[in-house]
Amino acid sequence: MINYEIRDNTLIIPEGVTVIPEDTFSGNETITRIIMPESLKIIGKGAFYGCKNLTEIQFSQNLVSIGNGAFGCCSKLKSVRIPDSVNHIGIGAFIWCDKLETVTLPDSLTVIRKKVFSNCLNLEHITIPESVVKIEEKAFEYANLKEIAIPEVCCIEKKAFSYNNTKLERIIISEKLNEVCASAFKGNIRLKEIICRDMRFPVSKNFRTDEIIAVIVSIGKFLENQECSAYLADNFRIVLSVCNAKILKELLLSGKVFTKNNIDESIQYANQIKNYEVQLLLMNYKAKHIGFQEIGEKLKL
Repeated sequence: MINYEIRDNTLIIPEGVTVIPEDTFSGNETITRIIMPESLKIIGKGAFYGCKNLTEIQFSQNLVSIGNGAFGCCSKLKSVRIPDSVNHIGIGAFIWCDKLETVTLPDSLTVIRKKVFSNCLNLEHITIPESVVKIEEKAFEYANLKEIAIPEVCCIEKKAFSYNNTKLERIIISEKLNEVCASAFKGNIRLKEIICRDMRFPVSKNFRTDEIIAVIVSIGKFLENQECSAYLADNFRIVLSVCNAKILKELLLSGKVFTKNNIDESIQYANQIKNYEVQLLLMNYKAKHIGFQEIGEKLKL
C-alpha cells in the first residue's frame, strides 16, 4: 500500500517508493498534477488510467518502465516528456489522450509499442529517437502528426501511422529503412511528399504509400552503390511517378534501370501521366543508347 498525499490536487508520491502497482489511481478525477520521487522505477498497468483532469506529470529521472494503458484516457494531458532512463513504454500507455499535443520520447527506447499513442487526436509533434528499431501496429493511428521522420534501421508494422489524415503532409525516411507494411500509412489523404537523402519525391495517388517508400528507399541505395536495379526496373511506373528529371538522369546514366525490356512501356507511361519532360528524356535516351523505334502511333502524337 502506497502512502501518498494529494495536496491542492497534486499527487505527491513519497521518496522510497519504487513501484506504483496496476490500477492504483485509475479513475481518480481529483488529481491534476503528479510528482514522482527519484526512487520510482516502475509504473504499473493502468496505474493512472482515466485520470481525466490530469494535466502535468513530473516523472522520476530513474524511471525504467511505463505499463500498458498507464495513462490512457487522461483527456486533459497536453504535453509529456519521458526521461531517457525509460526503456519500455507499454501497449496503449497514452491511448485516447485526446488533448495530447507534444511528446518527447527517451533516447533509450527501441520499440514503440502497439496503440501507444492511438487516438491522440491532437498529437502534432513527436521526435522518434534513432534508437527505435520497430514501430508496432497502430502505434500512432488517428493521431494528427504533421510530419514524421523515421529512424534509419526501422520496421514499421501495419497501420502504425494510419489515418493521420487531417495534417500529415511529409514523411522523412532513410535508404536504410528496413520494412514498411502495406497499410502502415493507410488513409493519409493529405500526404504530399517523401524526403530521402535531401531529395524530395511527390506522392502519387496511383500507388500505395508503402510501395512508393520501397521504391524511394531503393533509389537511395541505388544512387549510392547501384544496388536494387532489378527492383527499380520492375517498378518503373512508380519510379517515373516520383522522380524529377535530375534524379531520372542519374538512373539513366547507369544503364541498369531503363533497358530494352521496359523502355517503350516507360515512354508510354510518362506520356500517360503527362510528364512530358521525363518522356522526352526517355525518348532521347532510347535513341542514343537503345535504338529508336517508332512509337508515335501508340502514343497518338
